[in-house]
Amino acid sequence: MPKLTPNVRAIASAISGEPAVYAIERHEGLYLDVHGRGYAAWRIRYRPRPKANQRWHTIATSARGVQFDEIARKANELLSALRLHGIDPKSH
Repeated sequence: MPKLTPNVRAIASAISGEPAVYAIERHEGLYLDVHGRGYAAWRIRYRPRPKANQRWHTIATSARGVQFDEIARKANELLSALRLHGIDPKSH
């Protein structure tokens, strides 16, 4: 899976590019899912409990319409709630 630096130019370039899923450097569990033709979504990948199957949760369906800092904060909140309190992001 390709990695993407968390800056405006790299993200905008990826959104305008070919379909792919990008891991975001220094933001474990956060991904940019590019569908092509300028459409992309911010998603997190997690395990609801140890040894469970991985799940995906979409934070924002339009990557262009949100600030990266907002997305990074929300992803951190959801993943922290899972680790600390066992709250599944899909149920939150």
